[in-house]
Amino acid sequence: MAPLVRNAFEFYASGRYNLDTLNDELFRMGLRNRRGNRVSRNGLSTLLNKPFYTGLIRLIKRKEVFLGVHQPLIAKSLFDRVQRVLDGETNIGVQRHAFLFRRPLTCRSCEYSLIGERQKGHAYYRCNTKRCITTCLREEVVEERGLRILLPLQFDDNERRYMEKKILGLKENWGEQREEEIKAVKLNLSQLKDRLDRLTDTYIDRAIEKDLFEERKTALLLERKDLEERLGELEVNSQSVPNRLTEFIELAGNAYLSYKLMQPEEKRDFLRIVTSNRQVDGKNVIITLSLPFDEVASRFKHTNGRPHRDIPRTWDRLLKKLMEYFKSSPSPLSEVGTRKATIRAAYQEVAA
Repeated sequence: MAPLVRNAFEFYASGRYNLDTLNDELFRMGLRNRRGNRVSRNGLSTLLNKPFYTGLIRLIKRKEVFLGVHQPLIAKSLFDRVQRVLDGETNIGVQRHAFLFRRPLTCRSCEYSLIGERQKGHAYYRCNTKRCITTCLREEVVEERGLRILLPLQFDDNERRYMEKKILGLKENWGEQREEEIKAVKLNLSQLKDRLDRLTDTYIDRAIEKDLFEERKTALLLERKDLEERLGELEVNSQSVPNRLTEFIELAGNAYLSYKLMQPEEKRDFLRIVTSNRQVDGKNVIITLSLPFDEVASRFKHTNGRPHRDIPRTWDRLLKKLMEYFKSSPSPLSEVGTRKATIRAAYQEVAA
């Protein structure tokens, strides 16, 4: 059952399933409860909320959390993504029509998702909240706005040549940087252990209530899992950060043309990665790029707002920011979930 449990987390993290549709998919793939029957909706919700699969053991009645000796089934970062989807699950349901912007688009006034409908062969989106100003937009208008914000992500030939040279240098120097990163993470782990020991001593001395002790201990154990995953990644993959940076540059540079080649489901996933705000205010479509895509799109802007075209100075500054970002964050492509392969193929086809 382990691969199916892992699939449950990966599928749900993609944002394309609610609990009912996920349950149907997992049942089709062979997931069963202990009695050999379909897992209930509540059972599936319980599964997705269990930190046990990240290597932690939680005793609900005693409100205690411990580090387990078992091998984690999923990464804590995946578990955290699932929790974010669970916390924000509103207006998720099975749709009769596969509208391109059926969930990503929200009303700026009430913050509810816009509803898609088809009229005379065209897809329209409107807000059904009575107190909101009536909003009705054709799908082509929204998509045109999305394509427009992807245009500044494209690179010219001079940028590509300079960028490839700089990234090659970053890969060559990553060995030394990686060793420094490993030392820093190990130091943080050591400091975290000291904090756990001091917290335990405080609890033993009855200087802190049990509920507060368990709350702080759980937070420290979760932080420890993050650091351990980071350390494991650094020790196993010596080119981790430069490779993430390379992957991101490919994704960003080919975003405009890749988007045009994608199928609707792939476009939805892609927009969730590259944008952080997709709202409609009356007849206005407001779409903004997410980090770190917005850094790339605004790479030629001074702090005073005026543009410049100094490629070395621009890309040296930008690559430094991106390196810092990927030292603490996963590659944006990892957020795609089960659509990763198809989206990667789309922009690699463009690059070729």
